[in-house]
Amino acid sequence: MEKWKVNSTRELFRSHIVDLEGRFSVNPRNGVEAEYYVASFPDWCNVVAITPEKELILIRHYRHGSGEFEIEFPGGCIDKGESPVAAAVRELKEETGYEGDPPVLIGNVSPNPAFQTNRCYTVLIKNACKMTDQSLDEGEDIEILKKPVSEFSEMIRSGKVNNCMIITAFYFYELYLRD
Repeated sequence: MEKWKVNSTRELFRSHIVDLEGRFSVNPRNGVEAEYYVASFPDWCNVVAITPEKELILIRHYRHGSGEFEIEFPGGCIDKGESPVAAAVRELKEETGYEGDPPVLIGNVSPNPAFQTNRCYTVLIKNACKMTDQSLDEGEDIEILKKPVSEFSEMIRSGKVNNCMIITAFYFYELYLRD
């Protein structure tokens, strides 16, 4: 198989969180050109933070896409020039006030390679302890939750946690434990 040739692009939308473009690409199998849409989001990270008591540090906040309050791991966008690990430490501290052992990058994925260009990184921080107050962005309103690691699989099964990137982060954590 050959890569598809991009003949031209056009900018459709630009914002602080996503850029959308149309790419006119040629299928090498049959020579047919069509427009495909590509969304460029920043890379982001999720932090699996675990207390000395084997509790996960979780956050609950409103998500505009679902229109619901969602339970997730702390995390967020990686700033330009920032490493995924540094972003994870920053996001954990800002969103929860927790800090812990040196962070370990345990996985990364393409959230939706069909039309997104970004990566999502999972970072593990053990022995997380509350060190400061939250330092939330203007657009954030976050409740901190602690749940035993042993209960998280049931939270997924029951639908209390349904964000695929959070479920993937937990999977990376479980894989890390097997090594």
